Amino acid sequence: MPHNGQATEDAAFEDAARTALATVFARPRHEWELDERTLLDTLACIAHAHQEPLIVRESRLRGLPRTLVLNGAVDGVGVRDAAFVNAAFAHGQDFDDTQLSTTAHVSSVVWAALLAAAPPEADGARLAEASAAGRRFLRMLSPFVVPRHLRAGWHATGTTASLAAVVALGVLLSDEATTWRAVGIAGSLIGGLRANNMTSLKALHAGRAAENAVWAVDLARQPGWAGTPSVAALGRGMGFADTGRLLPDAREDADVLAKKYPTCSGTHPAIELALAERDRLAAADAIELTVPPLVAEETTNAWPDSLPQARMGLAFTVALALAAGQVDDAALRTGLGDRAVRSVFDRIAVRIEPDEPEPARYEPWARIESARIGREQGLVAPTDADIRRKWQAAGDRPAPTPLKSMATLGQALGELPR
Repeated sequence: MPHNGQATEDAAFEDAARTALATVFARPRHEWELDERTLLDTLACIAHAHQEPLIVRESRLRGLPRTLVLNGAVDGVGVRDAAFVNAAFAHGQDFDDTQLSTTAHVSSVVWAALLAAAPPEADGARLAEASAAGRRFLRMLSPFVVPRHLRAGWHATGTTASLAAVVALGVLLSDEATTWRAVGIAGSLIGGLRANNMTSLKALHAGRAAENAVWAVDLARQPGWAGTPSVAALGRGMGFADTGRLLPDAREDADVLAKKYPTCSGTHPAIELALAERDRLAAADAIELTVPPLVAEETTNAWPDSLPQARMGLAFTVALALAAGQVDDAALRTGLGDRAVRSVFDRIAVRIEPDEPEPARYEPWARIESARIGREQGLVAPTDADIRRKWQAAGDRPAPTPLKSMATLGQALGELPR
């Protein structure tokens, strides 16, 4: 039994989750520009990662066709399997957007589940409303996630993004009671250790998050279901804090950051600085890189021994930017064995900002100092044109049907490369 203080925390999270869920059901809305952007970004990331060998293997073991995006009804496959593969590919190169208020890769998981589970006759408006609901639900609960849930050892993409996908699927069904039951059920299914984010498991966390969301909703709908799963226990087990507040349900497009580089978002401000000041920094004898604590916790300063670790490498990605002049998937792969990159890496010292207050959200920044420069940089959001280029760079294929023009999901999927 939890002690009195813990019981208060449990009740706070459960009450907040119930309020957030009631809000998205009572006030449904589209966030067209953001929904369009997150869908296109997710599809682009799936396309970029569609040859990742571990995910290809998992797809084959499940007997799935090699299709860009899988839908259970359209492709005649299990919906849970389709959701898993969609999300694992979407997160396969760590190129997918990040919800800054939670650090979770919400779009990949939510869209993966929706694309797998939505009926082929669903139109773009229904999908946009469902996607927005999952994102809104999780953003309202974000003070319960950052930083305590992360510091309890959880990867928010494997845990909280799954809850967002449960809500998105529930809104698609227009069934609040079933959705609430599914949120509780998800507490026994979700997982993903933050410590494993520098391995190939990171992409599989996203895959399982989408799969578990589909599973939770399916279980919640079964006539034979019995009992009331505990959302309070979910909060306790996941280390969600009693902050005493729920964020208002305000639209905040800037909370979802698309990526210009296939690396952890915490590395991006430092990469931007390194690329902008490359001429002055490349020859520096010593480079001091300062970041806030949460960025330091999310990344690594060690020389990477694998590609997943390279994507999380703070000093490595800066060294790559300075030595190679670019940070893309090809550069990351070759940079692991590049002596010039290692030479720059060995001159970088990473520091943690000592006076940074306890974070209320994930706000990466970096400061680079050397004998010739001292400059600070925050996140730089890609434009819609950048995201369109990301899709185009993944292969010669037509642009996906915009949500506003999507008559049916089945038709839109039929227009994608099969």
